[in-house]
Amino acid sequence: MRRSKGMRQMRKRRGFTLTEILVSVLIMGIVMSAVLTLFFSVFKSYEFHQDIMEAKQRGQIALAAIEPVILNAGLGLSPESKDFAEYFAGMLKILPTVDDEKFTVPVQIAGDGKRKTTPETAGIHKDKYAGNELWIVYSVPSGYGVSSPDIEQFVGGTTRTVLIDPTDFASLKNNLSDGSTPTAQNNDLKSWVSFPGSSFPFVVKSDPQGLNSTNRGLQLESRKTQAVHLYDELHYVRAAKISASAGSMSVEYLSGGGKQPVVEGIRDMLCVYDPDGSRTLTVTVLARADTRRPELNIVSVEGWTGPIPDNKYRYAAVSKSWRMRN
Repeated sequence: MRRSKGMRQMRKRRGFTLTEILVSVLIMGIVMSAVLTLFFSVFKSYEFHQDIMEAKQRGQIALAAIEPVILNAGLGLSPESKDFAEYFAGMLKILPTVDDEKFTVPVQIAGDGKRKTTPETAGIHKDKYAGNELWIVYSVPSGYGVSSPDIEQFVGGTTRTVLIDPTDFASLKNNLSDGSTPTAQNNDLKSWVSFPGSSFPFVVKSDPQGLNSTNRGLQLESRKTQAVHLYDELHYVRAAKISASAGSMSVEYLSGGGKQPVVEGIRDMLCVYDPDGSRTLTVTVLARADTRRPELNIVSVEGWTGPIPDNKYRYAAVSKSWRMRN
């Protein structure tokens, strides 16, 4: 019996068999699994690089924030500890009665492990000073220059008048205090100035508020014999203690303002200084990313030899070195 035309068309349009469907589903599952695995890998790679970038940026911001202080460290100040103790004698902001809080030189390593070669740096920074706090006495440019007709020679313990230009003294008055009394000399760093061409700081003995276009003389006392040179720029003497604790870097300005946070996410800091050799200061900060990831177990960070505070964050160790010019 001959098949009808309709039956022949239905036979040509028959569907997939169960086996063919199962094979198709299996192949599609393998492909989707590979795609998802690739997507997850790309996502994790992005997450990793995002965390590391955040941590590095924090570290770079922290180092950039303290760089102006470091670059002006010891400007116009003798680096010798004996001289330092003599010209700052009685200055309680620099030489307080508590020995552990005293400055001994313009660039000083302090904090935990305040000694030559800490356990964390043994064999790496041999014969250098290392610690997790940085104390600095530095000088800030004022924009005012010496206009005395010749070099003013100071004998230790004497007071002389130095003429200052330009004649708009508003900024200088805001940044200087009268150090004519022992109380002001001992407690207010704003009564101290320095000059890059000199070797020791000076105490301001007159009231800067009285400066004007006619009276341009600033009375200064030098506790050690030295000279002030024509056209040399007056600098404000300041001091700061830089540390990293409680998850952030902070700077304590001893001339006022107290301790101020600089950057969040800085978990620790290592400062290494070689005062007797290359006079190179290296500061390394351990910066962390924003996001805490419970699946992580960070046990070490490249460039960091100390402990890891919280192993559920990604970290970056960021370093910078400066050669002390003063």
